Amino acid sequence: MISFSKRVDELTNHFFKYRWERMLFKWAVFLFLVLIPIADELIGAVQFDYLCGRYAIVTPREGLRPDRSYVAIYSPAESISQAIVPMHLLRYVAADSVDRAPLFEANRIDAEGGWLIRLIGISETNGPLLFNGSCDSNEERIRFSSKHNLKYIRTE
Repeated sequence: MISFSKRVDELTNHFFKYRWERMLFKWAVFLFLVLIPIADELIGAVQFDYLCGRYAIVTPREGLRPDRSYVAIYSPAESISQAIVPMHLLRYVAADSVDRAPLFEANRIDAEGGWLIRLIGISETNGPLLFNGSCDSNEERIRFSSKHNLKYIRTE
């Protein structure tokens, strides 16, 4: 390890004339090496915020009738293929408890950590360290349900 650092010193002395240039270069390399393992989570956080704003909403269905009770029907999670960290979209349909007519749809997005988190295994849930790995429209769904007087019964 000592020979490696000596070799780095020799190379930086060869390419950079002044001491401050050598120090600046070494700090830049250090920061680069620190940020590489978490770069996918940094980019994934921006994508996650965008996808949450786009998909984690409540969408009413046509012919929504107030004063109903509903059951929650979850579809299997869909993988979001264009995300830099693995993300999954879980669709939730609220169906009328009597005739099973859809009343509204809500979504939830779950993200996993970047490659460093999955490789090392330091997170029990494989969740990201730099951002909250789940967003849903729960608060909006509750407001929507109370506004239209919809009562939740069970999940199927």
